[in-house]
Amino acid sequence: QAEAVSRIALSFLDMVKHFDQDFSHRLHLCDVKPENFAIRADLTVVAIDVDMAFFEPKMREILEQNCTGDEDCNFFDCFSKCDLRVNKCGARRVNSNLQVICDKIFRHWFSSALTGAAISSPLQLQLQEAVRECADPGDADATRDSGTAAPSVFWKLHRLLQAMQRELQEVK
Repeated sequence: QAEAVSRIALSFLDMVKHFDQDFSHRLHLCDVKPENFAIRADLTVVAIDVDMAFFEPKMREILEQNCTGDEDCNFFDCFSKCDLRVNKCGARRVNSNLQVICDKIFRHWFSSALTGAAISSPLQLQLQEAVRECADPGDADATRDSGTAAPSVFWKLHRLLQAMQRELQEVK
């Protein structure tokens, strides 16, 4: 089970990178929950319910609404900030696909001993910390002004998941 979790998590990271970089516009996932994704036989992830996925121009249009506070600027899992000087939400998303996946999917997977005793305690703790940092960046450096997760947390998760796979291979 732990090996499958690590492979699926790495596939989620690949998907996030693909949605951020491989189209002419970034693709924003605004409804992230496990049932909106399928896992293929090779343990790769595919988005299957994409009615709340929007390319950047449409996302900006959706986010730019009238507001009296930041909570008015939340469109499902896609968040913006309210500019109280003009009572309008910013067109730029302030969270990222990776943050939401970390919060709504990875946090559950790595918050407990779901990965089992198959991987070392230090690695489990590092993974939990990286997922928490990814889900709750808590500082301006965590998201660039384009609403993508900081590359550092992406690569930290990637490295830790690969380390998890190596540990699991050594156990076999």
